[in-house]
Amino acid sequence: MKKLNVKTIIERATDKIVRRVPRRTDTRSEDHRIASYPPPYPKGWYRLADSADVGRGQILQVDCLGKAFAVFRGDQSGEVYVIDAHCPHQGASFANGGRVKHDCVECPFHRWTFNGDGKLITVPGLDRLPPIQTPKYEVREVHGMVWVYHDAQSDQPPP
Repeated sequence: MKKLNVKTIIERATDKIVRRVPRRTDTRSEDHRIASYPPPYPKGWYRLADSADVGRGQILQVDCLGKAFAVFRGDQSGEVYVIDAHCPHQGASFANGGRVKHDCVECPFHRWTFNGDGKLITVPGLDRLPPIQTPKYEVREVHGMVWVYHDAQSDQPPP
């Protein structure tokens, strides 16, 4: 009869216990649990900047709500717009080298131009534009501050 040491006995016992525990392969309940969580930021108006910080023809990058926003004021109308901070073409930051041109923002990489609604307006060398748009956000300028509306669960316009 072969004599077993304590280490071998423990390893064999542990191996049998581990094999009995079924592995969880159904992740539907976990996905459902995560989806039931509320969004990390409640819906509402969030202050992005002071109005004085965004002069005519200026672009300001603001990180808020887990996103990067490009806040710019039109050089002709003086109106404030908020779109995603990065160009959807190749990800260049509008605030780092981009410029405001006729109430639109121009990408510093390839000079693609987007209006305040996020719609692609011009691409140098192209007559027919691709259907590209960058997200735009509802913005208000109230009491000397620039506010953006955020609602992660709805596309409805703000109150």
